[in-house]
Amino acid sequence: MNAIGFVLPAICFLLLSTLKPCHVGDDIWHSGCADFYYASILLTLGIGLGGFAFSGYWVNFSDISPRYSGHLLGISNSIATIPGIAGNLVTGAILHGHKHDWGLVFSLGAGINIMGALVFVVFARGEPQFD
Repeated sequence: MNAIGFVLPAICFLLLSTLKPCHVGDDIWHSGCADFYYASILLTLGIGLGGFAFSGYWVNFSDISPRYSGHLLGISNSIATIPGIAGNLVTGAILHGHKHDWGLVFSLGAGINIMGALVFVVFARGEPQFD
């Protein structure tokens, strides 16, 4: 479930990164630029499919430590707020240096999702570590 929750959104983000932006006055049917609705659907799917990951990693805390799962989840969730803060700063820096280059932003997000899936598949275990 975790791999599904990381890989499928990554595919949506990669598709988003390839879209050619439309400009005012563009004819979306003939110019080849991205349709707003297509981009909205891909973004919604990407974010929504990420929910599968909750079935993968949240339950892992109970697997590795039934007694301390709440503590581990609290520590992990606290650390997990850092990328949420840093992500806004990185996105701002990317867009400041490359005006309207959302393709780079979505590619970076897809890469992070793929790396997260690989790390989880390689290193995550379900055997109890703490009693």
